[in-house]
Amino acid sequence: MGGKGHVKVSTGDLADMGWQLARLKDEFEHSSDIVDGFRGYMGSGELADKMNEFANNWKLHREDLCKAIEGLGKTAEGAARMYDGIDAHLAAALVKAAAQNSGA
Repeated sequence: MGGKGHVKVSTGDLADMGWQLARLKDEFEHSSDIVDGFRGYMGSGELADKMNEFANNWKLHREDLCKAIEGLGKTAEGAARMYDGIDAHLAAALVKAAAQNSGA
């Protein structure tokens, strides 16, 4: 963050964050069920029941989590493009104003 009333944004960092969030979403989306690899070690009983409950909840909420991560990533990428566009527009306006003032 810049000084009071100013925002400092690294558009490269924003774009990178969007890319990283897209990868994270893919990891969540394509991850195997967490408990499957441990089923033979848990046996039966309370631990197995709790792990199965956790795994079932994870399956239910994974899709919502993926959608939220995807939305955040797209927002970060869009913000990076928007800030870059604003910066380019402002730079062009400043160059034009400087050229007009030097010719006066």
